[in-house]
Amino acid sequence: MTEHLAATLPGLAPEAALATLRAASALYETPCHEVPGGIAVEIWGGEVRLAQARGAPVLAVSAPDMRILFVLQDALGSVFEAAGCAPVWNRVEEGALAAG
Repeated sequence: MTEHLAATLPGLAPEAALATLRAASALYETPCHEVPGGIAVEIWGGEVRLAQARGAPVLAVSAPDMRILFVLQDALGSVFEAAGCAPVWNRVEEGALAAG
């Protein structure tokens, strides 16, 4: 069963979001390729897609199980927070600390 998660990246320009995800892909040495409307990174059996919705960058994360999904959520949170943007997730792991 594939698990899904999404996040908006408030205050981050789409170009900056793309550059941030591309840099993370290079750092983790994971495949990154163009997809319609954005880019996709394959990592740890899951996929992270970055696209735009109403002019704002949006992350869509999928993984084969909840454990990997939440590991990716944590890693992406760190990556984008280092770029000055705290992702706003559509759900947070039970027991996790809220951003801020």
